[in-house]
Amino acid sequence: MTIKRYFLALLGAPALALVPMPQAAHAQDISDMAEDDLSALVRFALPSVFQRVQIMCEPELAADSYIFTNGKDLQARFAEASEGSLAAAQGAILQLGGADDPGVTELMALMPPEVMAPFISEMIAGKVAQDLPVSACVPINRTMELLDPLPTQNFADLVAYLTVYLANEEKSQRALNTDG
Repeated sequence: MTIKRYFLALLGAPALALVPMPQAAHAQDISDMAEDDLSALVRFALPSVFQRVQIMCEPELAADSYIFTNGKDLQARFAEASEGSLAAAQGAILQLGGADDPGVTELMALMPPEVMAPFISEMIAGKVAQDLPVSACVPINRTMELLDPLPTQNFADLVAYLTVYLANEEKSQRALNTDG
């Protein structure tokens, strides 16, 4: 796992679904994204991602772990912040999921938000479940405890900022490695 992926995993995993690292072109897409778009996507996906993280980490963490003892409150806050965020997240979804494919753009335009939202949310959560190692459960639990006082919007903004920042750093490092 790269430093970037591990760092994002420590933020509670939402951004991990957005940055599948072996694909270098994808990291460039992230580095070109507006933080506001990415923040909206994180906010949109957070309830499903958090639920998936809880399920994945259940065998790894004690029942009195923070994400379980505070899970209902966190889930309610994440769900409240997620409401109505799909419209703001659509730019990021298109950029990450196929803006170059007219079929994806057309499909998104035709689907009502109430139909599209659960599909996209679960797709992102599934990606997290696939990519996140169970070894990240303990750090995620601790990070969630430390970041819980932040409003959900600030949490999403922090994840978005660090994701874009780290993608730009990786892009710069690749350029140095290619040039040098």
